[in-house]
Amino acid sequence: MNTSENKQFVMMSDLISGDKYLLKTGEFFEFRYVSNYENGILFGLIQGDNKRDAYVNFHDISTDNSIVNNNVIKKLAAPLTAICNCYILKQESVDILASLNVELADNWNKRQVFRTQTEMLVSVLNDGKHPDNASKYWQSVREQAVMLDNLAIVSFDYRRNEVALKRHQKRLLESKDELDREEIQIDIDECYFKKASMEQSANDRVREIKLWSNFKAELDDGTFNTKNVDVNQLTSLHQILINRKNCLTQNSSQAEVINVLGPLSTIERMIGDLQ
Repeated sequence: MNTSENKQFVMMSDLISGDKYLLKTGEFFEFRYVSNYENGILFGLIQGDNKRDAYVNFHDISTDNSIVNNNVIKKLAAPLTAICNCYILKQESVDILASLNVELADNWNKRQVFRTQTEMLVSVLNDGKHPDNASKYWQSVREQAVMLDNLAIVSFDYRRNEVALKRHQKRLLESKDELDREEIQIDIDECYFKKASMEQSANDRVREIKLWSNFKAELDDGTFNTKNVDVNQLTSLHQILINRKNCLTQNSSQAEVINVLGPLSTIERMIGDLQ
C-alpha cells in the first residue's frame, strides 16, 4: 500500500478489532486482524443474509466510514453496530440505516449526554436558588463531587465489562457448538455497545467536572470562606428564604407557607443572637 493510497484512504493501523465497518457493497464487516498488510487485505466477518468469514480488500471499505483529513476510520454509530448484527430489520430498513451511517455516527457523537453550561447556570446556579456567590460556589462543589463519584462508579462497570468481554471472546474460541457460538457472539456485541456507551458517558462527565471547576474559580472572589460551607451558609439561606417568601401568594398552601416562614423565622432569630 503506497503513500498516495494512504492519503486517499485510511491507515490499516487505524482499524480497531471488534469494530464494525461498512463496505462499498453496502455490507457490514467486523474487523478481526490483518492477514496481508502489504496487499491491504484484512480478515472480517461479513454481516449479510449469510454470515460468513471472508477476506476483505482494504480498499473496498466505504469512504463513508472515514474522516479522510484525519486518516481515521469513522465508526458506525454504536446503536447501529448492535442492530446490524441481527435480522430484526427488513433489507429495505437496513439499506436506510446504511445510507444514514455518517449522519447517525455524527448524531451519536454530538448528542447531549449531561448538562450544558447554559443548563448548569440557569437550572442549577440560578439567582433564585443561589442568590450569592457563596451559595453558587458550594453548590458547584456538590455537583462536581456527585459527577466525580459517578465517574468512579462507571469506571468499575467499565472494568467489569472489559473482563466480561475477554471471557466471552475466550469462550468463543473454545466453543465448538454453533448455537453456543452464536449466543456468545451476542454477548460480545452487547459488551461492545456497553463499552461505547460508557466511554461516551465517562468523557462527558469529565467535561462537566471541568465546567464546575471553571465556575468555582469564577465565583471565588475572596468574599466568602471556601474551606467550610457552614461559615457563610446562614447568610445564603437567609436570602434564599426571602426570595421564596416573596413568591408566596394568597393561594399558597399552608404547608408552603410553613416551609418558608418557619426556617426564615429561625434564621432571623439566629442572626439576631449573633449581633
